[in-house]
Amino acid sequence: MKFPDDGKGGLTYRQESFHTWADDRKRELAFEGTYAGDTVVFSGRIAGSIRELDTRTLYTHFRFDDQPGVDVCEAIQLAANNTDRARTWHWFKNGKLFQLTLVDEMWVA
Repeated sequence: MKFPDDGKGGLTYRQESFHTWADDRKRELAFEGTYAGDTVVFSGRIAGSIRELDTRTLYTHFRFDDQPGVDVCEAIQLAANNTDRARTWHWFKNGKLFQLTLVDEMWVA
């Protein structure tokens, strides 16, 4: 995550994600947002917001632009070691839960 100056005296949010699979496929994604009070609001490929609940917990709600009717509620738990984090995604389609995603992440750069 980066918090670059927006050129207007404020800060913006930028998350760069690099995915690598066992079959050597790779994907790089970037998500950007702007601060609105204590919340970061983002738009583009995904639209939504993220805010801090406490020092180790973030809450995100977002929608993908290519999946109408689908929205995701995510909890991100930061480990005390500042290296690991766990993410839980609750996927809703037309208001009904249809999928859960559990992610075990580790900071590498």
